Amino acid sequence: MNKKRTGDRAAYITFMAPDARIDSLWFQGFPARDVITEFNIEKDSLLLWLNSQKPMPDSLHLFVKYWKTDTLGVLQPFTEKVSLVDENKPKSRSARKKVEHKDTICGLNLKAEPETFEQYGITLEFDYPPILGEFDSLIFKSINPRQKEQAEKFKIERDSLNLRKYNITPQVNIQSGYEYFFKIPQRTFKDINGYWNDSTEVKVSLPKDDNLSQFTLNLTGVNGNKYIVELLDEKKSSILRSYVIESDSALIFPYLKTGKYSIRITEDLNRNGIVDSGNLLAHRQPEKVKFLMTKDSELFDIPERSEINQDLDLTTFFK
Repeated sequence: MNKKRTGDRAAYITFMAPDARIDSLWFQGFPARDVITEFNIEKDSLLLWLNSQKPMPDSLHLFVKYWKTDTLGVLQPFTEKVSLVDENKPKSRSARKKVEHKDTICGLNLKAEPETFEQYGITLEFDYPPILGEFDSLIFKSINPRQKEQAEKFKIERDSLNLRKYNITPQVNIQSGYEYFFKIPQRTFKDINGYWNDSTEVKVSLPKDDNLSQFTLNLTGVNGNKYIVELLDEKKSSILRSYVIESDSALIFPYLKTGKYSIRITEDLNRNGIVDSGNLLAHRQPEKVKFLMTKDSELFDIPERSEINQDLDLTTFFK
């Protein structure tokens, strides 16, 4: 087991195999209710936070009771003690007194991208889990081309995979030429460190470049199965836009600059909405992943000012 103390009240541990099975865990000197945990998708890494305002010791002692494979390859219950040392904590008293303002606020990131604002809305992610929040204080407004301001409705939901992240969805038709503002006033949120947030605001509007293009993928043959469809950049290193579908759909990829792109489609057999690479120990095969082929290439060109339509039958595609 690997481990690291990432902050005064934060740490992580990693396991040697996915799908780790933990029966219990606890920190010495802290009640179980103070422990906040979050597994990653593969369940081989666990984030840990302590929701306690008392001063943290230089070393935290974590006890994990989990199932571990022995030398014969048999899973057995095992309790491991993990010592987590805060290596970044200043050693001298004078150094500890040099605390900057950024070190005493609830850190958060408010993000909205013009190209994906219509689909994904706004994301709010905290550095540490928030423990108090005045959600009614959040402000979302629009300003039209005539500079008329209008309060707008929105929906906010905690992300299913990241407890520090919230997804903010506008409940209004997003229009070209409008500017949209989302504001978090000062002292709206308090995190596990006992810090309140500073006021922050994000501004976003739809792209206005006339040279942008649109690609539409018309998918049939879904037949109630679940698929993950992703638009990637030329190097296939970034997911520009993603859809999860369970019925025949026309997927629109707007605001594309001229260049090369690729479409990756995953047959989501276990219907969990993520791409699973498989598990040898669990005898689970990786899910089928294929790229849309055009002219014997996984890449296709998007010229300027174009609207391209592509039809694809998934029943035939995954034969």
